[in-house]
Amino acid sequence: MEMSRTANAETEASCCCASKSRKRYGIRTGHDGTAEESEMLTAAKQRENDRGVWSNQVEAFLALLAYSTDVSCFTRFPHMVYVNGGLLVFLIPYLFFMIVFAMPMLYLELVLGQISGLSAATIWKMCPMFKGIGTSIFTLCMIGLSVYQIMISWILYYMTVSFRSLPWLTCDNHWNTEKCRMLYNDTSNPSYSSISTSPAEEYWTNVVIQSEGLVVGNLHGINYSVLGCLVVAWIFLFLCTILGPRSIGKVLYVTTALPFILLIVLAVRGFTLPGFYGGVQYFFIPDFSKLLNLRTWQNAFSEAFYSFGFCLGGYITIASYNRYDDRRTPIRNAIVIPILHTIARIFIGFVVFALSAFFAYEKNTNIEIGSGVYFIFELASFVSRLPAPNVWCVITLIIVFMNVFNTQMPMFELLVSSILDTFPGFMKTRRILARIVISAAMTLVCFLIGIVFTGYGALSWFYLVDQALGLAYLCIGFLQIIVVSYFYGLGRLYTDMKFMMKRMPSVVWKISWYATCPLLIALFFVLSVLGSGGQFFISPWWTTVVGWCIVMLTMLPVPVMVVVSLIRTNCNWCLRDPSWSRVGAVSNRPTSTAMERPMYPTAPASWLAPVTHNNPVYVTTEAAPSINPTIPATWQTGVYASANIESMAESTKK
Repeated sequence: MEMSRTANAETEASCCCASKSRKRYGIRTGHDGTAEESEMLTAAKQRENDRGVWSNQVEAFLALLAYSTDVSCFTRFPHMVYVNGGLLVFLIPYLFFMIVFAMPMLYLELVLGQISGLSAATIWKMCPMFKGIGTSIFTLCMIGLSVYQIMISWILYYMTVSFRSLPWLTCDNHWNTEKCRMLYNDTSNPSYSSISTSPAEEYWTNVVIQSEGLVVGNLHGINYSVLGCLVVAWIFLFLCTILGPRSIGKVLYVTTALPFILLIVLAVRGFTLPGFYGGVQYFFIPDFSKLLNLRTWQNAFSEAFYSFGFCLGGYITIASYNRYDDRRTPIRNAIVIPILHTIARIFIGFVVFALSAFFAYEKNTNIEIGSGVYFIFELASFVSRLPAPNVWCVITLIIVFMNVFNTQMPMFELLVSSILDTFPGFMKTRRILARIVISAAMTLVCFLIGIVFTGYGALSWFYLVDQALGLAYLCIGFLQIIVVSYFYGLGRLYTDMKFMMKRMPSVVWKISWYATCPLLIALFFVLSVLGSGGQFFISPWWTTVVGWCIVMLTMLPVPVMVVVSLIRTNCNWCLRDPSWSRVGAVSNRPTSTAMERPMYPTAPASWLAPVTHNNPVYVTTEAAPSINPTIPATWQTGVYASANIESMAESTKK
């Protein structure tokens, strides 16, 4: 009797939970088949409970905005404006590529993340033959995180020094050379010539990195001060991401808002400095002849591609923590984020030009806008000329620190969530403990990789790896758009999107994903090869071999998994795993016809193994019975849905 009551209570609780889920997603059950949709959405809700979600949409929006506004706002965008005819000229190709490329790519990644509820490394179950893309993304993210974290350690090193003194202001230190010149507009100081160096440049070269030029191979010793800062940087990142979206969301309120507040303060001060008007002229006055230069358009596409951080998996991972029923979130963010991204870059560029104009006024020369990592610390030396230099220097470094750190959090979360998604059993038992252990392990591994870049003379290796990763990102971006558009199929993706958003997306996105985006990536790669003559890496010659080895090593999982998949499935390249979606094989739901159209209309029907299961829309984690012994049972799930499964099974046996 007691067992019967317990069973009835569990049944009522289960019905109550399903009813709440149906009310949340707006599903009505009945004889018209919507009960199956209710089961799907209940499965989506279960995945949300297992993985966790953002506390609110504000945190998700801040994560996207912070991730898109990276350190290239300081190190690359102002330089691009400077060398490409000013802001008004550079914005023309930049906004063009923002509309025809960046928005569609961002929308695609947001949609994939929200539909799947998986990280970028595990989402490729959608097309199992290309699971190697996920492995490549994981490898790229781990290497990139290890390398770019050293940038944070350099910033922390400068910040700790700034609290005590500013040794890069004078030329009377033991590490200064005879070429050092004080760059003030003062007749008592020696004149500045083309062979002179500033004390800030010599501090960076002779103290922090101890390297003359970008000569690869002269690593010697370890800068233990930078190593200590690297330890602090990793501990800080570990603590901020320890609980996944729950902790990251709270940190983002500070790390997203504070840099812009400090930027406004720095901008107000910069606009009152002497020489400010010269910076305004360089920033706004156009040189329209640059529009006829192909290099300007190539630089604009490069800025649109790399500044957003596409194909690193950050956007997919961030969107995977959205609720499945946030139907308007992807399209809204795909439009609003690029707009705010562009406004932020223009504002930061304006501040950089103002500070550079003041520095040029001080040394009585023309304005020069540099690029690369060193330019961050050159900005710190600019503001060091102001009254209360320590305060302004620390403010500048805090702004840059938070910009870099905001991009590191989603990348680190990708590593942790990829392991948790690959082994979902961790999420069901001791989820918090498993996350902490995995986070600690990834922190240790990435820290050990990053130790190499704390050595003296490691800056050249930093740039070498950065260039290699840039090429790998380009390859991943091309493969990602091709696999989704042509192998998974935009028809299926549109069905998934319609089921999630309750309306069919515009055909404009399909045109962009089918043709515009892959063509632009391919064209950019070809122009880069022709423009550089195949020399992508710094001297000497053997660094080209090392660079391409890094690229091939990170991309190696893709062809390996393709070959393994074709062997295991008897060359059945049309298979897909519907468990990639939160609601299962939505695009394989039975229709009024006898069977659903295959993924590829031109594929022979004999290539597709039918599924025998009580429910043709398979959404549970239990593997379906295998008919073709050469194909894994989980891959056969949802590949070929039929309204009459028993008859298909019998015909297959015959």
